[in-house]
Amino acid sequence: MEKAESLEKIEVSEAVASDVENIAVGVFSPLEGFMNREELEAVLHLMRLPSDLAWTIPVLLDVPKSTAGGLKEGEELALYFNGKPFALMRLEEKYSFDKDELASHTFGTSDLAHPGVAIVRGLEDVFLGGKIDLINTLRGPYDKYKLEPLETKVLFEEKGWKTVVGFQTRNPPHLG
Repeated sequence: MEKAESLEKIEVSEAVASDVENIAVGVFSPLEGFMNREELEAVLHLMRLPSDLAWTIPVLLDVPKSTAGGLKEGEELALYFNGKPFALMRLEEKYSFDKDELASHTFGTSDLAHPGVAIVRGLEDVFLGGKIDLINTLRGPYDKYKLEPLETKVLFEEKGWKTVVGFQTRNPPHLG
């Protein structure tokens, strides 16, 4: 925590904080951080990461130009949520990307009536790519029901389950 206080501070939204935690605990495996331009373009155009693993949704950290201007590639940043440090990020790349292209390739439309398109259009102008390290987990009302991927593997083994089925609703996962 002391280290975080000496670094450049980036305050993030609840959605970005959730992405950070999902990256760190392996929910978004094999991602180790927020996507750089090469990863974003591969996901948008090929639906794959540069490693050729299937991946269809961009995972991005957006910041205002005014914030990005003072950041240097290669430096370590402290990510804050609700005024508290919770992750460190090694800034590998800062870049801009056309939001219309991002929305149309991600959602198959650029119609503002689509909620995802509206979210993309509302993103800040600069994206930061780089690996993250969680230094403090987020706390929420459903923590007692939450299992990290490694914990689920242990549970499956303990119960002797050989076949496990996963389900996701039509809408993206979110907190709450």
